Amino acid sequence: MESLKLGWSFVNLAEAWDFWKKYGKSVGFGVRKDYINQSKKDGVCTSAVFVCCKEGKRQEDKRRIGSIHRWETRSQCHVKVNIALDRGSHKYKIKNFVEEHNHELEPPETCHMIRSYKEVSASYGLAIELASDSELTPRATHELLCKEAEGRAKLGFIMEDQRSYLRSNREKKYGICDKLVTNIFWSDSRMIVDYVYFGDVLTFDTTYGTNKELRPLGAFVGLNHHRQMVIFGGALMYDETIDSFAWLFETFLKAHGGKRECDLIQDMGYAFGIWHLNQNGIKHLGWRMKEGSTFLTN
Repeated sequence: MESLKLGWSFVNLAEAWDFWKKYGKSVGFGVRKDYINQSKKDGVCTSAVFVCCKEGKRQEDKRRIGSIHRWETRSQCHVKVNIALDRGSHKYKIKNFVEEHNHELEPPETCHMIRSYKEVSASYGLAIELASDSELTPRATHELLCKEAEGRAKLGFIMEDQRSYLRSNREKKYGICDKLVTNIFWSDSRMIVDYVYFGDVLTFDTTYGTNKELRPLGAFVGLNHHRQMVIFGGALMYDETIDSFAWLFETFLKAHGGKRECDLIQDMGYAFGIWHLNQNGIKHLGWRMKEGSTFLTN
């Protein structure tokens, strides 16, 4: 793509911005809007500066002292283009252009990974929504779209952008924000009664996952006097952090009246393994387990 030249004109700032994005992608760098000046008299945009995404230096966040900071992505690159309104022709012209970068440029095969160019088009957005309604997993949906686009580079966005698109659409359509709803716990009256009688020993595990969002699905499980499985509660969790588990266990105790006199087995695989062994033993060796038999205890 041809480099920018002084004096070039654009119909409006939107056209100038689109050209700057195309130029940046062809060269191999991300772009940002530095600032846009607007006239106080008539509200018309009089000038703008578009820069490289690595322009400037991120200021230190004093609120995060001692914590791990994000990777530094800016290198004080001076590449920029100044555009100003020509009142006579009513067009926006390039007044200044700095071309030399102080960092390595991205190769064409990875330019689609730059944040400036990751965008979900309307057609892909519709395909993502249809796949979500059909309960396809995000990974399967992304692989299908990549195949149709003949490669990840031509697709123009990654799987995380796909998730963000669905999330923002839900917020706009239903007024739902993921930041408001994170972890969900439920326990009905039958579960509460079962916990009173059979909650001395229970297991908890989050090895399950939902099909659409792959969120951890946890279950508090125990055995009744017939060695049958009973459920004391369930939880759909946003993540598996310490804060989430602390909230979950506190909520579980609150729902069951604060009863703490129980043993918790965290290895669900081990617990269910023992349960299945007992069930298979009863099924195939029932004749050895008659009244008075010590087979199970031995």
